[in-house]
Order: sequence, then C-alpha cells, then structure tokens
Amino acid sequence: SSVHDFVAAYMKTSKTSSKSSAYNALIEIPSHSVCPASVPISIARACASLVAVCCGTDIDTEFRPAIRVQRSSDLALTCVFGVAFRMDLWGNSPEGFILILQELTLRYGNVPGGQILRRQIPIQTFLDYIRSAGTLEHSTEYPEIADGLTDILQHMLLASLSHRKDIRMAERDIAACMGALSDSPLGSLMAHMVLNSLLNILEWCNNSSPS
Repeated sequence: SSVHDFVAAYMKTSKTSSKSSAYNALIEIPSHSVCPASVPISIARACASLVAVCCGTDIDTEFRPAIRVQRSSDLALTCVFGVAFRMDLWGNSPEGFILILQELTLRYGNVPGGQILRRQIPIQTFLDYIRSAGTLEHSTEYPEIADGLTDILQHMLLASLSHRKDIRMAERDIAACMGALSDSPLGSLMAHMVLNSLLNILEWCNNSSPS
C-alpha cells in the first residue's frame, strides 16, 4: 500500500501543482512506510563489516595521514552514504543499524572524521538522513543510537564552526540545527542529537578557553 500511496501522490501533484508543491506532498508520506519491516541481522553484520573494511581501521587518525586518506576515499564515502546512512533501509531495524553505527562512530565520531563528512555534505543533509529514521527512537537500542549520531553531528558542527574561510557555512549549519529542533518534539531522536551536540560543543569551548 505504501507504493500505491507514493504513486497516487505523485500522479495527483504532477497534474495539479508545481514541482515544489509536488515535492512537498511526496515527503509527507511517512518515512517508515518505505522501510523494510526488518533487515536480517546477518545482512546487518555483513554491512557493518563492509563499513569497517572500506573506511579503514578504527585507530585514531590524528597521526595517520594514510588512514585519513582512506576514510575520505570514494570507496569509503560511497559505503557511508550509500549503505550506512540509508535510513529507508535501516529505519525499522535498530538492532542492525546499531552495528553499523558503532563502526561509523569509531571512524567518523572524532575531529578528523567530522571534517571529512562535513566536506561532503552540509549539516542539513545529514539531518534529513536522520529525519527518515523510521521507528529507531522506539527501540531498546535508542540510547546508544542517539549517542552515536550525536558524536557524528557534534564533530561535523565543530568542523564548520572552526572553518576559518567560510563563516556562513557555520551560520547555515546552526540554522539547520535550530530548524530541526523547532520541528522536533522533546524526547525525539532529532532533539536529542541537536541539543546534546550543541551542549557538548559549548562544554568543549568552555574547557578549551584560557582561564
């Protein structure tokens, strides 16, 4: 029925309204309706292993330029955005997504990793990925999922806030976070990510400032 609803919405809007209104009608379809009911855990483990192999070892990248190059390679980024962040695949499979997120957080939940991801996509795009997270926030894995995504968002924000040549990039990213927060109820995955990322950054700034 989700496919039927999608086609019906598209046909209706394509005949009667502009492209922008058609797009708005299509994104109103609940994201969890296009997610598989579940993904076999064996497939999730295989995908987690794929992330680990394509994105390099999980050691700190601060002093290993070769690892940073590997994590920013076309292969690694295709794996990240083509498999790991496909919420239309993992949205109803929190037990599988957490396996993948653990591998992602080890590699991109740090300063170099945040810089790599932020060079590829704006914060708005990352938030849009998570906005279609289906039923993840109703699962027992929710706390760990929320904390892992917070680590990634926090370090992507740090990358834009510390950019010396483009202040507007940070302004756009903060505006995207504020917009996502205003659209999300307290206690939701999105609210948890944005609030805790900003709080962690403020705490980091406080600890880093000269006394």
